[in-house]
Parts: sequence; structure tokens; C-alpha cells
Amino acid sequence: MSAKSDFKTPYQKKRVEHSTLVKAYLAAYDVIAVTLAYFLALLVRFDLRFSYIPTIYLEPWLRFAPIYAVICIL
Repeated sequence: MSAKSDFKTPYQKKRVEHSTLVKAYLAAYDVIAVTLAYFLALLVRFDLRFSYIPTIYLEPWLRFAPIYAVICIL
């Protein structure tokens, strides 16, 4: 083992691999897409008017959407 291979510049210490960064962005995109699709389904069901959506449908969406998004990612 040479001394040169142990030396790391400040730029090499905390470098995140490109594939890891892409995976994180894709996971975030999936969470947003799943949550938005769930909401848009509600909106389409009630003629694209937010005010027509009864709270009996909105409250469960607010509680369940994050859980559903995580389940879809897994």
C-alpha cells in the first residue's frame, strides 16, 4: 500500500456517486408522482373542482397519501 493511495483531496472525501444521486431523485419523483396521481383521481372524480370534494374524502387522503407513497416506493 503506497502513501499516495491513502491521500485524499478535500473534493474526494464527501463525493456522492452519480448513481446514488440519480436513485434519490427518482425516489423523490416517485413519491411526488404517486401522491399527485392519487389527488388527481379525487379531482377528476369530482369534476375537476376542488370545492366539490367532500372532507370525508380529503381527510383520509391527507392521512393515507404519505403512507401509500412509501409503500409504492418499497
